[in-house]
Formats: sequence, C-alpha cells, structure tokens
Amino acid sequence: MHVTRAANAVGAVRYAPFPAATEADAAVKRWPYNDGPRPGEWVWSWLARLARGNGVAVASLVGIVWPEAKMRAATGAVMPDCTMHLLSQVTTASPEAIRAASTSSLLLELGLKRDRVETPRSWPEWICSPAPNARYQICVKCLGSEPNPLWPVCDFGRQHWCFGFFTCCNMHESLLTDLCPECASPVRLLDDWGRLLVCPRCARPYRTRTVSNARSVHILAQTAQIRLSQVFADRNAELPEIGSVSASDYFEVVWGLMRIANGEGGMSCGFLPEAARSVLLERHGSGIRQIFDDAIHSLRDTRVTVPMPMRHNSVAHRANLALLAVPLADAWPKALSSADPGRFTTNHAMNIIRGLPLWAKNALLPMGWSREFLFGSKGTNR
Repeated sequence: MHVTRAANAVGAVRYAPFPAATEADAAVKRWPYNDGPRPGEWVWSWLARLARGNGVAVASLVGIVWPEAKMRAATGAVMPDCTMHLLSQVTTASPEAIRAASTSSLLLELGLKRDRVETPRSWPEWICSPAPNARYQICVKCLGSEPNPLWPVCDFGRQHWCFGFFTCCNMHESLLTDLCPECASPVRLLDDWGRLLVCPRCARPYRTRTVSNARSVHILAQTAQIRLSQVFADRNAELPEIGSVSASDYFEVVWGLMRIANGEGGMSCGFLPEAARSVLLERHGSGIRQIFDDAIHSLRDTRVTVPMPMRHNSVAHRANLALLAVPLADAWPKALSSADPGRFTTNHAMNIIRGLPLWAKNALLPMGWSREFLFGSKGTNR
C-alpha cells in the first residue's frame, strides 16, 4: 500500500494502490499540529487533540489514517501497525509512543493474553469502555491545573481513567467524577462534535468547572488506590501467599471481590467486611478500627437498594468497594477462607468465582472449595 498526500488544509494522507513503500515514506509530510501523545495519555484523547489542532473532525481524521474502519467500529478495535506507522510519519510521535498510548498495548503490558486483547468484546469488565463516546471519569483538578491558551488542546484523557477500579486521584487526594460537576450529565471523553473533554450538555470544557466541587476521599480508600497505582506502574503484584502475579490477574481478583461485596447475583457478602477488618487490623494495628468502621458506614450510604452491574455504580461506591477488595486481594486466599460456597447460590454468583484467574481458584482448593464448584460441572481447570 502506498500513502499519498491529499489536497486539503491539514496535509492529510490516504491509502492508494502503489507498490513502492520507499516512495510512500517520501510523499508524507507532517501535519501543522503534530504533537505526540503525552505520558499516560489515552490514544483516543491524542487523536482528538490532533483533529482539533488541525481543524478537522475526529471521524474525518480516523477516516484519513484508518480508512478500513468506521469511527464507531474503530473505537473498540485494535489499531494496526500500519496505522501507527502512518501516524508516526505525520506527527512527532514514534510508533512505540503511539503503541504505548493504545489500550491494546497497555493490556498486553498488564499481562492479559493476546487472544483476549485482539478481541475487544473479551476485554475485562474493569475497562469501562473502549469507545470515546462512552461514560468516562476524570479528575477536574488535574484538568484545571494545566492552563493553556490553546484550549482545549491542552487537556487530555489519561489511560487509567478508563479503569473502573481507579476512583481517586492520588495527586489531589480527591475522588474522580463521572458526572459533570454542574449539570450532572455523564462525563464523555468526546462530545457529539468530537471536542475533547467538553460536556455534551453544557458545551463547556470540564477544566473550567469549579474544582472545589471535587470530593475528598477516605484515607483507607486512598491507601487502596495507591496500591492499585503501584501495581499498575509495576505491571505485576507481589502477594505474600502466592508470589508474583501479573497486574491483569491482580485486577481481575480485585474486580471480582468488588462485585462480591456489591452483592451482585444475590450473593450474601456480609463476611467480606469482617475479613477485610481482620486483614487491616493485622497489618496496621488496632488504631485503624474506628477508621475502618467509618468506611463501612460510608459504604452503606453509597449502596443502592438493588445492586447494579459494577460499571453502572457511582465513583464513590466503587471507591468504597475497592477499599474492601484491595486488602483482601493482597491477602489472597484468606479473603474467602471463612466463606461458605453455599453463600454463592446463583449461577451469576458462581460465574464471578469461576471467572477468577486459575491461580486464585487453585489457592481455594485446600480451604475446602470443591473443584466442581470452582471449575464447573466436570471439575477441570478451564
């Protein structure tokens, strides 16, 4: 495939049949706005900045650099190497930097198997959504701390804001938000016009909102978020009873425990707060008791009458669930040592347990959990 220069204002490029790859490289010129991805920026945020900076719609830019994919389909697809190479030619970014900004590359680094990464429908549930028009969560203080006359090119969406268990900003010690602080409409990465981090209802950038509206976070929830950030940065987790596990496996256990604590599928989960209390008291001493009781009280305040799927819960509720799940994941398999499998009475509840990583289920076998319950009717490892 040969890349030729199109006659338009941004010096865009398009695919055309031509055998000479060397001539293709020589034909491409950089776009006027050619900034690369910022450290930790999500690839769709970067594409939106490129489109805004060069005066075109995001969908048009996707059509230029990725003509085989429609905008709606491309948001959930894995960007091919040829597209990354093309973008590296028209911007200052290297193919490696573009690949690092993509969700698929990040999931591979976290330890997710390639066959799941290449099928976005098989991505873990803790990825909120691969689509930029889906519900998103942000730190308004992070966005507001970067004044720039090139609004809104200066703002960018962070990769880890896509993950459902990340609910706090460690830098500003405040909760993320997935609702506009003023009109309470769901936060979107892109609005209907393709503008980056602009409220689709208010039509104003989130960074201009009053940052004092950002809610402070409980100390134990903040501790849990620091642990999650550490695992995210290291790409693995060290567990005392298990050893080293991949970050994606660790996140799967955390997410599964959050779903159990949320009471999904009619699960009786009253044992989890006591198990978490035991772990935290052993780790931090009795001085943590009152702080933990306050956190449990906060969890009751954010819980809804009928448990919803995890990704539909508020950020505050997910933060309280992570507060329980993270110390229990670190102490695995003690988390479920006092649990009776009979508590998990529905197929939905059993599927949450069976969806845990293989090492997590194997660790439950010596504690009386049956192989049939953990791995299915045939009792074999899946």
